[in-house]
Amino acid sequence: MTDIRRSPAADSRTDSRKRQKAAGFALMLAALLIFPVKAGALELSLSGGAGNAGFTADGDFPSGIRPAFSLGIQSDISDNLSAGFFVRQDTLSGRTVAAEFSYTGGFLTLTAGPVFGLLNGSGEKTGQPLLLQPGLRLGISMFFLDCITLEASSDICLRTATEDTGGQMYPAQARLAAGVAFPFILCSLAASQKSAEVPGDGGYRQIRTDYGLYTRVFGKNSPFRFDVNFIYREMDFSAPGDTGRRETEIRTLVIGGGVEFCITRFTFFLNGEGSLYTLSAKQDGGKLDTGNPFLYDIQAGVRILFR
Repeated sequence: MTDIRRSPAADSRTDSRKRQKAAGFALMLAALLIFPVKAGALELSLSGGAGNAGFTADGDFPSGIRPAFSLGIQSDISDNLSAGFFVRQDTLSGRTVAAEFSYTGGFLTLTAGPVFGLLNGSGEKTGQPLLLQPGLRLGISMFFLDCITLEASSDICLRTATEDTGGQMYPAQARLAAGVAFPFILCSLAASQKSAEVPGDGGYRQIRTDYGLYTRVFGKNSPFRFDVNFIYREMDFSAPGDTGRRETEIRTLVIGGGVEFCITRFTFFLNGEGSLYTLSAKQDGGKLDTGNPFLYDIQAGVRILFR
């Protein structure tokens, strides 16, 4: 019988992972305990979901089921200033921890704060993922003429100084939107992008870009709100290959929707989106035979308002 033993280096890497995860959970707990709260103005949100609209680290498509979750706390500090703390795992761009401060003056709202990637290793290399990747969150939104909204926001995690980061994945996302409010309906056009990149040899980069029409319908004194969204989606993957750089691109139409139900201090919500039709699928300039796979993202959760 063959005697299989773990090497000291493997044991050391396993212990390091455990310590990093424990430190991450301790960081989140500490942030929850020290978060500034103004009595009577706090909202807690919690959600979970899953999706398959992406590539694997090897470029396979679709990615298979990936989990997602979100935990958020928002609180008013003063009449014009609010703060928030968020922990998220996205099906494409990995895990992030963020704190943000928002200032509202007249028609303008400014948002800024630190954002950190949390243990975002690609799983393809033996190098340990960084516990936290420093980054920045910036946002601006405007509401004027009682009916027009404009919004721009971005999250980005900064790279380390070295090019080959041992399998470290760097997430980023951005959004631009313009909307018009009508009686009991809000319509907006938006462009958003999420990306995940692993630099160095054996790395990869995948980007998902959405161009969509988003609508929200609500009624006066009604506990329900409904969303209907129509999206054109571009998905791109690139990575080094045996005969050059491997390039894959997918173009697809997506329909999304959601419903919210409000009762006293609780708001329950269910959101989802699914692919209608794959317009094109190419790899290295040739046709990629993926058929017409059903791509989806789904999320359900609750928001609780404490007064």
